[in-house]
Formats: sequence, C-alpha cells, structure tokens
Amino acid sequence: MARLLKLISAFALMASFFMPLSQCTQQDPAAVPQAQSAATSYDRPSAGSLVLLLMFGWPLAVQVLSVRRRQPPWQGLYLMVIAEVLLSAATLATILFLLLWGNEVRYGTYITIAAVLSYLLLAVWLGYQGLKQRVTLLAAAS
Repeated sequence: MARLLKLISAFALMASFFMPLSQCTQQDPAAVPQAQSAATSYDRPSAGSLVLLLMFGWPLAVQVLSVRRRQPPWQGLYLMVIAEVLLSAATLATILFLLLWGNEVRYGTYITIAAVLSYLLLAVWLGYQGLKQRVTLLAAAS
C-alpha cells in the first residue's frame, strides 16, 4: 500500500510540474498577472529547465523502475533511502526558489509540497520497515 501511495505521490509531483506555482502581481493595474509554473519558468530549453524537470521527475523515474518488481532491488539499501531524502529536500528547495519569482502562491504549490512531503514520509517509513524486518531476521537467525 505504501508503494502505491509513493507512486501516486510521484505522479502528482510530475503533474504539478505543469500547474501554476505562483503569480506575479505587478504594480501596474492595467497589466495582466501571469501564472508561473515550473514548465514555463524558462522560455527555451536550457540547463535550468533540465534541472527543473529532473527535480520534479526523479520520483516517477524511481517508481517506474521499481514497479516491475515485487520488491525493488534497492529496497534493502539504505543508501537509496538517504538519496530519496536528499533529493526530496532538493526538490523542496527548488520549489522555494521558484516561489521567489512570484508574489502570490497558487494551488500548484500546495499540491507540489504535499506530493514531495508525502513521498518523503513514505520513503522514510519504507526504510524503517526494511530496517525493522532486517533486525527481526537477524534476531531470528541468532
């Protein structure tokens, strides 16, 4: 069940890449406020747009690679849990960086933060469950 929730969180994070995160409100009342999403942060493809795509897409890539197996090959690896925690923190930092450009927070920001935090909590939970299972197996073997 937790793996399914991680997959849903990964899809929600990737979908939020295209949702408006903030809106620039200008001093001129005649100017039309424009919504800013991660996908429209850069006018043309660049290194920055690739980094944004990676920050929003890495959980989906990890989950797609693990969905084919009943137990992913890295489930017992705590290095992967640490990597997921660090990448989640980097994704949150990227979202906060994107919010610096706009003045008004939009609904995409809330969905993005909820998706990242749920993915982070589920990764930690599954890591804890793997550690608990390993300790139980070691205790039963001795």
